Amino acid sequence: MGVLADPAKRKGNMYDAEIIDRRAWSEHAHWFRMRLIDSPAGAPDGPFTFIPGQWLYLIDSHGFRADQRAFSLGTSPADLPELELAVEIVPGGLFSPRVPTWQVGDRFTLRGPFGTFQLRESEAAWLGGALNSGVVPLVSMLRDRLEVAADMERRYELLFAYSSPDHCMYGETLEALAASHQNFTYRPVVTGSTDPAALPGSFGQGLMGAAASGNPQVYLAGLGGFIDTASAVVLGAGVPKERLMVERYD
Repeated sequence: MGVLADPAKRKGNMYDAEIIDRRAWSEHAHWFRMRLIDSPAGAPDGPFTFIPGQWLYLIDSHGFRADQRAFSLGTSPADLPELELAVEIVPGGLFSPRVPTWQVGDRFTLRGPFGTFQLRESEAAWLGGALNSGVVPLVSMLRDRLEVAADMERRYELLFAYSSPDHCMYGETLEALAASHQNFTYRPVVTGSTDPAALPGSFGQGLMGAAASGNPQVYLAGLGGFIDTASAVVLGAGVPKERLMVERYD
């Protein structure tokens, strides 16, 4: 990667960061913690901040658009100046196969934040549904509400589908949140399929049951096939369209 040092190629909302910790959850799921550092051009747009659910670009040191990719943030804004990324490795992909080579001390440029997949203020329950790396922005939301805001009034429920155990991200974090917060329920399920639309009946039933109770604000994140299937279940359970927010990854 490397930082984008050429001032002529730097744009607004660009910041530099350094990897301070990394972990391979599996062959297909890698985790990185980074710390923001002073950029060579300063920070003309002010200190970096974000809203849970948003994403950013990682940019190749040459600044080529073809070599930048969008990644959701897994941390709460309270963790700044540190951030977390969880990356799904896609075999044959143009960008993600490079990710396992990243090491502590590597530096790169990011641009953002972007996105409208954000928490809404509501008295209703919160329901999240995710496939594979779609869980990352929902982890950011949950950390912010459960750990930082210490919200014990609203009910939170997350149904997390992953194609195989190797694609599970933040499993231990979510289990710990569920164990320490009585108002949060975590329901993981392995789909056993690479087809994002092929969700087990138990997942659909769980999503339908949760959507039909408590008038929830619903957040779905993942590949388009998952979004289409899960959205149909949620809307079929009677959730108004205006209470459904989606983040498509394709």
